[in-house]
Amino acid sequence: MSWENYGSLWHVDHIVPIQYRGADGQKPGAETQLARLHFTNLQPMWSKENLRKGNRQCGGGGICHHNRHRSACSECQRDNPAFAARRQRAKEARKIRYKEDAVFRLGKVTRSTVAKCIANIRKKTSAPCLRKRTHEYLGCSFPDLKAHLEKDNFHGNPGMSWENYGSLWHIDHIVPIMYAGPDGQKPDMETVASRLHFLNLQPMWGEENLRKGNRFVGKPPRIPLQSKML
Repeated sequence: MSWENYGSLWHVDHIVPIQYRGADGQKPGAETQLARLHFTNLQPMWSKENLRKGNRQCGGGGICHHNRHRSACSECQRDNPAFAARRQRAKEARKIRYKEDAVFRLGKVTRSTVAKCIANIRKKTSAPCLRKRTHEYLGCSFPDLKAHLEKDNFHGNPGMSWENYGSLWHIDHIVPIMYAGPDGQKPDMETVASRLHFLNLQPMWGEENLRKGNRFVGKPPRIPLQSKML
């Protein structure tokens, strides 16, 4: 076992399964379930062994042979019309929320951007990569990011609104994430991480942002405790 093959060859197992009914056959109460989340009830276990154990002791529920929760497995539930209807309702609800909830939309877009940047760097370097949550790279929460972008009428851009975000204006990295800098060298992981900070973000009209591309125009923002912006 190693962290490189965690998830593919081995899992973190609950010694006493969270939903295990016990000798009396009764479903566990909330207090019992919380107790079973304690770290002392966790152990590493080979995936196949974990799947065999889980299906036996959880009364037929839990993990299926596709290594997913049975109730959420699209392959196991392929012929279940209720499952298909539930997924469609969830999909429609996400679409509506994405359109109407600016914070939710920012979260989705920002997580995707950060994930792509970090994955791209990991492919090109053998150096250890920082493992953080999206808001840790940003240096703020998603509501705070929304407030930052809205500040001073969208940084002096009347006409911008969350209704026309994406169609008329974009979120721009003042110093582009992959900007080579004066020395012409590609940025390292630390530099890329610093450029993901929310103070390096600004609203910009779409056409202007496309013209700018990967060029850097202006002065770099002052970011606390970050010294490798350029």
